[in-house]
Amino acid sequence: MVHIGGRAVRRGAVLALAVLCAAVSPRPLHAEDIFTVSGVPVDVTGATAAAAREQALLEGQHKAAQILFRRLALPDDFSKIPTLTDTQLYEAVQGIEVAREKTSTVRYIGDLTVRFKPDAVREILRGADIRYAETVSKPVVIVPVYHTSDANLLWDETNPWFAAWGAHVTKGGLIPFIVPLGDLTDIAAITADEAVQGVLPKLSALAQRYGAADAIVAVAAPAPDESGLDISATRFSGGFQDRTDVMRVAANPGESQDDMMIRAVRTVESQIDANWKQENVLRFGHEEMISVTVPITDLGQWVAMRRKLDSLAFVRNAEVTSISRTRAVVGLHFLGDVGQLKLALAQQDLDLTQDGSAWILQPAHAEAPAYGATATGEAVVPGPGGGETGAAVPQNNPDGMSQPGPETPPAGTSLPPPESSTPDTAAPEAPAAESGY
Repeated sequence: MVHIGGRAVRRGAVLALAVLCAAVSPRPLHAEDIFTVSGVPVDVTGATAAAAREQALLEGQHKAAQILFRRLALPDDFSKIPTLTDTQLYEAVQGIEVAREKTSTVRYIGDLTVRFKPDAVREILRGADIRYAETVSKPVVIVPVYHTSDANLLWDETNPWFAAWGAHVTKGGLIPFIVPLGDLTDIAAITADEAVQGVLPKLSALAQRYGAADAIVAVAAPAPDESGLDISATRFSGGFQDRTDVMRVAANPGESQDDMMIRAVRTVESQIDANWKQENVLRFGHEEMISVTVPITDLGQWVAMRRKLDSLAFVRNAEVTSISRTRAVVGLHFLGDVGQLKLALAQQDLDLTQDGSAWILQPAHAEAPAYGATATGEAVVPGPGGGETGAAVPQNNPDGMSQPGPETPPAGTSLPPPESSTPDTAAPEAPAAESGY
C-alpha cells in the first residue's frame, strides 16, 4: 500500500502499474463498429452436439440483435424494439465469429461476435418507428469521486465508487468509457477536491492522457437516510462545463453495497448515453443542405476527408461542386440541424465553422483561412444561393475582374486532370478493406 499525504491510495499494485505506465503510455481507445456485437455468451444443451450448436448460434444472434437495437435506440423507444423472426435475423446478419468454443456430446458453449448489415438494421428500426442514433462519441474519461462526511475520495484504496467503475464499466456502446488507472501519474494529476471543483486544466490533462475528448466527474454520496446513493455527473467538454445530471439510486432490500454500486454505475452510464443519443438522433423528416469549402493541400488529405464524410450517418450526400489544387467546394446534404452536424463532424476530428456567410470544413485544430479567401489568399466568388463557384479572383485585382491564374483558367480551359474533377465526381478513393469470416 502507498501512502501519500497520510492517506492510503489506490491500488495495492500501484507501484507496479507506475513502472508499467512509464514504459507504455496509454493510447486513445477506438470505438468498435457499432453494428458489431461482441462477447455474446451461449450455453445450450441439445439432443446432439450438432443440434446444441445450431440452437446456440441462433439464440446468440437473437440476443445480439436485441443488444444492438438497445445500443442505438432512444430509451423512450425501447418498448417498441421488435423480436425478429428467424428469417428477418438471417437477412440482417452479415456474419458471425465464435470464440472460446467448447462442446460435449450434448452441450455447446461459446462467445459470439455478430456483425449486422447496417442498412438492414436501419430498415428494421425505421419500420418500427424507433428513433435512433449512430454517431459514436469520442472516448470520455470517468472520474469517480466518493463523498463522505469526512472527505472526498478519488484515488484512495477505500473508494468503493472507483472500484465499481473499474470492474463494471460497459464496453461497446456509442460512448466509450475509460476508467483511469489510478496510478502515481493520475494521483499527481488531480485531487478529489479539484475534480469536484471542476478544475478544467487538470481535468483536460487527465482526459488527454487517456486519449479522451471529455471528462465526466461522477460524484456519489450515501443518501442522508442511508437509503441509497445520491449522484451527480458533470461533463466537462471543450474547456467548459457542459451539463450536470443529478440522480438517486435507491437501495433494494437486502442488497449489498457492491451490488448497489454496480446498479449506480449502470444508471449513470444510461443517463449519459441517453443524453448523447438525444443530441444525435437522426431526424429523417428534416433535411438541409449547405455549401462548404474544404481547404486541401494534397490528394491524400482530400481522400481522407471524403471518407470521413461518407462514414457519417447524418450526411446523406456530399456532392462535389468544384475541386482545385487548394480547395474543394462540397454541397453537404444532411439530416437534422447544423448543430447536430457539427457535433457529428467533431467526433471525426473535423471542424465546421462559419465565417460570415461562408462555411469552412477542415481538420480540427487547423488554422482557418480568412473569410472570403482560399488557402492561397484568393478571394472566393459567391455562387448561387450563397455557395461558391470553382473560380477565384486574385485579391490584387483592383477592378474585381476575373483574371486567368493558377486557380482560374481561361474559358474553355480545365485544370490538369490530377487536380480537378467534374462537378459530380470526387477524387478517387482507395477501396476499403473488407473483413470476412
